[in-house]
Parts: sequence; structure tokens; C-alpha cells
Amino acid sequence: MRFGTKQSLLVAATGILAVSCVVGPEGAYDAEIEEQGSLEGAITVDTNAVYTIVGVQSGKCVQVAGGSTADAAAMQIASCNGSTRQQFRMESAGGGYYRIRNVNSNRCMDVTGASTGDGAAIQQYSCWTGTNQQWSFTDVASGVVRITARHSGKSLDVYGRGTADGTAVIQWASNGGTNQQFRLTPVGSGTGGTGGGGGTGGTGGTGGTGGTGGTGGTGGTGGTGAGGGTGGGGGTGGTCTASRPAGRNVSGSGPHQVVVETNSDPGINQGTIFRPADLSGATKYPIFVWGQGGCSRDGLANQAAMAEIASHGYFVVADGTPGNTQPNRDLGSGGDVLRGYVDWVIAQNEKPCSAYYQKIETTKVAANGFSCGGLMAAGTAADPRMTTWGHTSSGSFSANQSFYNSIHTPVLIVTGTADSLGANQNGARDFQNIAALGDIPVMMFAKVGADHGGDLWARNGGEFTQVNLAWLNWWLKGDESATGKGMLVGPSCRFCTDRTWQISSANLP
Repeated sequence: MRFGTKQSLLVAATGILAVSCVVGPEGAYDAEIEEQGSLEGAITVDTNAVYTIVGVQSGKCVQVAGGSTADAAAMQIASCNGSTRQQFRMESAGGGYYRIRNVNSNRCMDVTGASTGDGAAIQQYSCWTGTNQQWSFTDVASGVVRITARHSGKSLDVYGRGTADGTAVIQWASNGGTNQQFRLTPVGSGTGGTGGGGGTGGTGGTGGTGGTGGTGGTGGTGGTGAGGGTGGGGGTGGTCTASRPAGRNVSGSGPHQVVVETNSDPGINQGTIFRPADLSGATKYPIFVWGQGGCSRDGLANQAAMAEIASHGYFVVADGTPGNTQPNRDLGSGGDVLRGYVDWVIAQNEKPCSAYYQKIETTKVAANGFSCGGLMAAGTAADPRMTTWGHTSSGSFSANQSFYNSIHTPVLIVTGTADSLGANQNGARDFQNIAALGDIPVMMFAKVGADHGGDLWARNGGEFTQVNLAWLNWWLKGDESATGKGMLVGPSCRFCTDRTWQISSANLP
């Protein structure tokens, strides 16, 4: 048997980490259990302490998106700012495993749906005894750990090795990457530079209120560094580029007047924003991204539909800028573009200098698109941040099982039975293959006699947009009334009683 060290992580009275070591077995796999019932190679943590979890690759803190206190709120990374949304307590679950409880919400880190698959999203959920809420901490290097889910044996992972604020936290098979390595920093010892032996703490980072023990926030004052040192100074919060009007304001049938904007920031400078004009209240708006027909770069190509959705309380980004006549995107590309828009919007929600600060419901995200734009939306299907996605007069050209297996959220398909470009057949193929997965809710709405795109260009985006909006209301806002689920499902639903629509469904809750 090989031997190494088994460490116990403690917090001294000064707040500095103290490590005690005993001889023990080394090199065990994540899920391997010692005969005595504890994990080989794992460390134990002080259950009386409060920690931040800082990614080695990004230098950013794991947090609950938007500071939500609700079940199913996503875990993500963001600049460390000292807020309680970024602070966690570790509770022993026995056998060397711990529940990771968020200080702000009092909910526990949880693998969505107890999935054992790569890419499963990490969220918070009411604490219970399930092994999808139990984690071990394995020593990787001095002060660095790998965090492993008990039920799956997979590692906590920052999606795509991302470093941007808002990047999702998922689980993935252990691969040694630094996006799977974290530092557990006791609150009070600093999340930025740490003062040592009476010295000066590090420079404050970017974020909100000045952090404790060294990480200053936006305009905040640094706290007290470890060992009596001086905490870092308050950060500047980065810079923000103001969005600018892109023509006159528009409206839909919803209660919100809609502003149309563009922004020169990288990540959004190829898109057009449709959003509620009044952001002064406490309401937070879900995110909806849209790909244009023909993969056009004209952000106003489906403006009636986009304005309609935004008027009902959504932050919409349509691909392309107003009147853009550049060559269309390549067929089948663009999923990364839509995901980039999501990155940007989530990051803006975290910046105090942004007009959208704390106005976005970052845990509720959807994508859709018309024709070629539907293939762009399909490119977001595996993204763990997606709450739902779909396509309109679109669909895969052939059955691709690896693509279908990557789908993890509900799917909406809207088309016309007389589609001259074959989208009805493509959509039907997608429906059948997604339905066959057995656990992914999927619906297909086919308008009898409608051609490609149906009535998307009618007032308020027509019936095609009504279907899309009701689906968003259902899955992003939990609306089960006649403006959400009740419009799409049930014997007396609006579209169920309309014989000009053919409806198929599978795996619905």
C-alpha cells in the first residue's frame, strides 16, 4: 500500500490556516472509502468556520447567482466581494463528507437532479441527507483542494475553464485542471492579498462592498488582514460601457414599454437588446437570447416578436445589430455567440456601475431562434445555465444522438405543417428523438397550413410568438395560468382547442 498524508484543516485564533498531518494512505480515488469509513487522501474542515471557495484558475469566488435565497438558484463564479452569497459553512455528513451550506440562503450546494453525468449544473437546494449534497475535499497542493460529489464521484468544475463573472459551476470527471481546484479561505483571513505578520494586505479586487481580510470591493474599504495586517483597499468595480438607444422605443401587448439598445462592449457588440424601459423597481428579469432567420446579422429582423417578449418582463438579446447587412453567419454556427450574450448579461448584473445591476434573474435563461437561428439556439443546449431552449421553423438535418444526449432542459418546437424548407420534418425528428430520452419535457406546436416562419412578422409576433411566450412564462416564471402552462397544456387550453394547431408532447411534469 502507498502512503502519504491525510490533512486536517483548522482555523487558529488569528484566522490563519493551521494544518496538522498524520501518516495515512495516499492516492485513493475520489469515491474510495477507507475501511474505517473515512475517505483516503481527503482533508477535514473546521465545521465552526465560514469559508469562501476560490477557484485557482480564475481567482474568483463561488457564489449563489444573484444572491438568491430560492431553491434551484445556480452556483457560479464572480469577483470576490465579501458578501454572504459567497460564504459557506461545512457540515459533517459522516464518512469524511460535508454538506456545503450558503450563509446567505441557508441552502446547500446540490448537483441538479442528483445527476451523475458530466456537465450537470450545481445549484443550491434545501438541505437534506441526499448524497448529491455531500462533498469531500481532497488535497491537491498546499492550500488547494479538489471538491468531489459523493453520489457521482465527479469534481466541482468551472464550466469551460471560464474566468468571467457569471461562469457556471458544474460537475465533471476529475482531470487535474486548475478549473477543478479551489482554495478554502476562512472568512477573516482575506480573499485577496493576505496581510502576514503585521504586514500589509493585498490590493482590493473588483466587486461590491469591501471584503473582509483583504479583498476590497467597489468603492469599499478593505478589512483587516490575517495576522494583524492591513486589509486591501477598496476596488474600483471595473468599468461599464453605457448602452445607447437603437431607434425609437417599441411596445408589445405586455405591461412594459420596451427600450431597444446596442452596446459596444465585447461580448454584446454584435447583438441588439430589447428590455423593459423602467428598471427602477425590485423586479428581476429572466434572460432570453434569439438567433435570426438565415443566421442574419440584422438585430431587428424579428423585432415585433422580440418586443412582445420583452414587454412581458424579459431581458432579450437578439443576434445582430440594427440594419446590419454583413454576410450571414455560417449555417450551424453561432451557439457560442448566444452563450456569449448570456455571459455578458450575467456579468452586467454583478457590476454596480451597470444600468442592469441586480436587475437580471441570472438563474433563468432561455434560447430560441428562427430557421438558421434555431440551430444557433441548439448550440446552447448543453450549457448548464440554460433553463429551457427551443427552435422555431428549424430543426436538425439528421439524427445526432450525441447532441440529443447533451440536452438537459425542456425543449419547445414551433413550426408550420406546410413549411417549404422542410423544417416541419426536421422539427418532428427532433421531437421524436428528444421524447425518446424519457426524461426531457418536450412539446411541438405545428400550425396547420403555415409556411416557414408562420406569422412571426405579424403584430406582436403573431401566434408563433404567443406559443414561445407562454412557454417562457411557464418555465422561467413558473406561470401555470392561462398565460403560461395553461395556454399550452390541458383539455381547455388556448391552443389545445384550436384545430388549426397540431400539438405533440412527451415527458411533461
